[in-house]
Amino acid sequence: MNQQIMQVLLVEDNPADATLVRQAFSLFPQEQWQFIGVETLGEAITAYHHMSDNPENDPFDLVLLDLGLPDAKGLETIQQFLAASPEALVVVLSGLDDATLALQAIEQGAQDYLVKDQITLQTLLKSIQFALRRQHTLRQTQRSACVTQQALQQAQAINEQQISFVGMVSHEIRNPLGVIQMSTELLQSTLDAPINAKVQKWLGKIQIANDQVVYLLNDVLTLCRLRAENLSCKYSCVRLHHFCTDLVDEIQQTSGAHHVIELTVQKGLGHAFTDIQLARSIFTNLISNAIKYTPQGGIIRFNVTAHDRWITFLIQDSGIGIPEAEQQHLFEHFYRASNAADIAGTGLGLAIVKRCVIALQGKIEVESKVDRGTTFKVQLPLLLSASDAPKNNLEVSSAIASR
Repeated sequence: MNQQIMQVLLVEDNPADATLVRQAFSLFPQEQWQFIGVETLGEAITAYHHMSDNPENDPFDLVLLDLGLPDAKGLETIQQFLAASPEALVVVLSGLDDATLALQAIEQGAQDYLVKDQITLQTLLKSIQFALRRQHTLRQTQRSACVTQQALQQAQAINEQQISFVGMVSHEIRNPLGVIQMSTELLQSTLDAPINAKVQKWLGKIQIANDQVVYLLNDVLTLCRLRAENLSCKYSCVRLHHFCTDLVDEIQQTSGAHHVIELTVQKGLGHAFTDIQLARSIFTNLISNAIKYTPQGGIIRFNVTAHDRWITFLIQDSGIGIPEAEQQHLFEHFYRASNAADIAGTGLGLAIVKRCVIALQGKIEVESKVDRGTTFKVQLPLLLSASDAPKNNLEVSSAIASR
């Protein structure tokens, strides 16, 4: 088996000391050593770069550096050499048995500090072995960090491309959706009354399908916004009772007569600062889900209270419920419970809810029993002024959100 040849740069201006070092290395049976000797710091820097920059040569595995050279003395020698060759593995050889100088040399980047007249074969071997292992470990760590950084940058670039693409496609989709919506309304208003029942039915289906695509599009855009690293919560002052009432009124108008949303807001509950768009996404999704998964109809309870710097929102239904074993997956993208297969949905709503809650630094919990209903509990910080809003990634507006 061929022995590994270790390249050593010996920087020593005393010929006798240089000879002793070479003889000591020749006693290591497991390695072959190839020395290049120089006597000045300038020559050392030139030799190191010549060896490193030439692809035909193996780079130096080790630099043995004397601290007393004709063109550099003491710690200045290490500082200048490592400034020119920061990746070098340096072991100091010195005639001074000085503990303070030794510590300073290590702090400057030397791997070890050996006193010439105290060097034995064993200490030299251990010093070289430990230095090589430390350097190998350091280089592996640096390579891993570089690979990880490159992967993160690539993932970020892909994420930005995806968000840009979805935004562009969404913009293009909105135009034909708007045409469909307007055309349907024009047909309904221009057809002679009374409109044939079948025609009315199909026009209604077109409108419902158009609305579903719009909702899905809004969900995807919200999800992309939440995934973007530059997400900033736009805090503004919200009158809580008005916000909840308006939200319930809007959802109630489209929910039909089979469901009643019962809103209860704690008396005296005033205003708070939050991101209105994110808050609407949270409660629109949760209340709409409560209606959708209560196909038999009934009361959807929406309770709002405040206590100990938290606003608590409870959304309770008496619908089909969620199997206990599946509840841990509820907030995953595109996940749908096994008992919801026959009910239309994308599996994005609760993923959006969870991300919105996290963005607002809140908490969400769920309790559910199959065929006995589900209760979602959302807690958001009760921010009473703009100064209470988190300082990271936010925009604060003093506008009052009301009817």
